[in-house]
Amino acid sequence: MNRRMPLVIILIVLLIAAGGGVWLYQSSQRSSDQAVAPSASTTGEAPSSATPPLPSPTSTPGPVEKRSVVTLEEFGDYQCPPCGQLHPDLNILKKEYGQRLRFVYRHFPLTQIHANAQPAALAAVAASYQGSFWEMHNLLYQNQSTWSGLADAVPQFIDYARQSGLDIPRFLSDMQSARAFAVISADQREGGSRNVTGTPTLIINGETLPFESYSLDQLRREIDRRLR
Repeated sequence: MNRRMPLVIILIVLLIAAGGGVWLYQSSQRSSDQAVAPSASTTGEAPSSATPPLPSPTSTPGPVEKRSVVTLEEFGDYQCPPCGQLHPDLNILKKEYGQRLRFVYRHFPLTQIHANAQPAALAAVAASYQGSFWEMHNLLYQNQSTWSGLADAVPQFIDYARQSGLDIPRFLSDMQSARAFAVISADQREGGSRNVTGTPTLIINGETLPFESYSLDQLRREIDRRLR
């Protein structure tokens, strides 16, 4: 039994050494954890193992500009000389103001004094059924002096339809259709309900303008005042 004592003593020493190593390792780990923890609190945020979410780039939209729109209506007659003189100025205004100006043309042919006014309006409406109202509208006013004095202006209107690339048989059929006449009649009734008696008559945002204010500069002032 005395011979086993040295072995027991050696085992006890080895166990004590191993236990001391484990204690030193755990102690060093606790010291390491305590050294890292304060760095998270220096930013004023609670420590967290989760990655903080990134802000959404669309969460706060930028300001949107709201533009005013002015509505300018013309009751016109394609054979009316003052309407023809006003036409270039209205085109200038449409280009200058773009989407801020909503232009509406209403047919008001003065058939008692202009024999070709109704056929011209029918030509414009017929062109609209093929998506070419404004092309025909411009050609009628730009060439007013060419067709206004003709005994029969329809062949001239057919030529304008051909220039616009329209289907001619369909164009002629639409010119004579009840729905084309109905469009013109509806505009005439609208004009009567708003006390329109002559052409051109301009109405801006529901207010009829006096004829003396139909110059380009005066119309600009009327539009600008309402846009402000």
